[in-house]
Amino acid sequence: MSNSSSSFILAQKGAFSEKQKETILEYVIKEMLGKNILTLESTREEIQAVFDDHYMKEEQKNSIRQALAEGKSIRLGNVNFECCEDMYAMMFTNLWEALEEADPDTFTAIEGDLDY
Repeated sequence: MSNSSSSFILAQKGAFSEKQKETILEYVIKEMLGKNILTLESTREEIQAVFDDHYMKEEQKNSIRQALAEGKSIRLGNVNFECCEDMYAMMFTNLWEALEEADPDTFTAIEGDLDY
C-alpha cells in the first residue's frame, strides 16, 4: 500500500513579517495565477492571437472580452494533474474563490473548473 500523503513540521517565531507576506504573495502570483497574457492595452490583433493560440469556447472568449472591457487583465495558466490531483486542484480553486469573494470587482475566474 502506498502512502498518498506527506506530513511536515514547521517552526515559526511570531507572526509573518511584512517581507514574508510579500514573498507569499509573490509566490502565489508567480506559481498559481498563470501568466498575464492580455491587458486593457492589448490590441484586437493581440487578443485574436491569444484566441488562435489557445482553444477556447466562444463563451470564454466573450468572458475575456468583458473582463478586458471592465479593466481587468487576463492571466492564463495550467494545472498539472500528474501529481496530487485532488489537493492540488483544491488549492488552486480555493485561492481563486477567496480572491473573487474578497473583491469581485477586481478578480474573476473565467474558467475555474479543474475537473477532468
